[in-house]
Amino acid sequence: MVAQHPAYCSVKKIPHPQRFINEIAAIQILIDSVDAVIFCALFFGYNLTDFMISLKIITTYSLLLMAALFSGTVFSSPFRMAPAEQKVLAVEHEIRARILTEYTRWEGVKYRLGGSSQKGIDCSSLMQEIFHAAFDDMLSTRLPRTTAGQIGHGTGATRSDLRPGDLIFFRMSVAERHVGVYIGEDKFIHASTSQGVKISSLQNDYWVKRYTTARRVLS
Repeated sequence: MVAQHPAYCSVKKIPHPQRFINEIAAIQILIDSVDAVIFCALFFGYNLTDFMISLKIITTYSLLLMAALFSGTVFSSPFRMAPAEQKVLAVEHEIRARILTEYTRWEGVKYRLGGSSQKGIDCSSLMQEIFHAAFDDMLSTRLPRTTAGQIGHGTGATRSDLRPGDLIFFRMSVAERHVGVYIGEDKFIHASTSQGVKISSLQNDYWVKRYTTARRVLS
């Protein structure tokens, strides 16, 4: 039987391998930065004083980067999350992926009031088509056909806590509502009356002024 190398055996005993990898990567950044400064000093003929000042600056920035890396202020790693948070994140990614898969089938289809096919579709019918195709295993009941019915479906969700899969509603006029589905990063999919099925931004002033509420329909 071939004996295992001691270094190989020790790797198995590292309690947090991902953190170890991150630390090695950060140290490598520091080493590479110092090497770059030394090269520049030699190539451009810097004197010793200039070299030491440059080395101090680059080392300071590298150490700040390392501190940010390990504190989580710059990088958010799933390895640093609690199991419950990892599960929520995984579910949200799955929901987003399913919605975007359905979106590829409807992208660019023109808006038609009362429509429910590739020849033309309205906003509430698009929500039905997306949700019933993508989330048959997650919907306790089917979505109502109209925005008036959908706005009373599920549970309320705040603007600051929107998650992929939430229905978001807009007041277009006194008697008209509009609905879309949130996909994360302040984006939503909807059937625009002027441009058909598309992705829009919640940061757009047009939608900011008309946003009213959101409903969480997936459980």
